[in-house]
Amino acid sequence: MFLRPAAIAFAVLVATPLAAHAAPAHPSGPAQPAYAVFAGLGPDGQPIRFEDHGTRYRLRLHGHVREGDLNTERGWKSDPDATLYVLDWQGPAARQTRLVRRTGKRDVLFLDSHDKVARPVIRLARIATRAPR
Repeated sequence: MFLRPAAIAFAVLVATPLAAHAAPAHPSGPAQPAYAVFAGLGPDGQPIRFEDHGTRYRLRLHGHVREGDLNTERGWKSDPDATLYVLDWQGPAARQTRLVRRTGKRDVLFLDSHDKVARPVIRLARIATRAPR
């Protein structure tokens, strides 16, 4: 008995477990719940939300979502224990976004290209956190 190519493809599709046909998780999306979530308003009154997912981040700004690689560094200016968040750290410096959480503070501040607090000041308050594993 001769099967047409369409019949063969249908037979393979039916015989294969459904999980094999599911779309793979997007490699750029955060794979774990956020360690910390910060939210606030930009100078234009639009909501901003920053999520720290360990080595990944999610930034919601002006109704758009940006996701990418996240690196954290220790120390900023005279605060040796501050946490510096570098978004898209492997890309060119012009594409990177830098935020800082100062020691003893629960908020983050956006920094300009010279690592100074950006003007106008954009401050995001921590609204959620989870303990690292």
